[in-house]
Amino acid sequence: MDCKIIWTPDAREDLREIYAYYSEKSRTVANGIISDINIKTRLLEKQPCMAPIESSLEDNLKTYRALLVYKLKFKVLYYVQDEEIHIMGIVNCKQSPEKIKRRLS
Repeated sequence: MDCKIIWTPDAREDLREIYAYYSEKSRTVANGIISDINIKTRLLEKQPCMAPIESSLEDNLKTYRALLVYKLKFKVLYYVQDEEIHIMGIVNCKQSPEKIKRRLS
């Protein structure tokens, strides 16, 4: 049975912000980023634990995983509960671990 993917409002806002930022430079690039995020995220339906545990969030109550997407430039942060995948946010890999931690605290 496939897991259900649930996007939080914050994660949806991240998608909108990423698209807006990159579309100012190139809509082709912006579309490619969003497409890659969507395609790779859908892989989680069948393999929810395919991404490694996010080390900067190990002290959290939930086990967060970070799916690397679009040429390893972004992380899709999520956790699995029962048969649901909760997408919590999308961050640039250049962000500091402390910033990522504050974001999901």
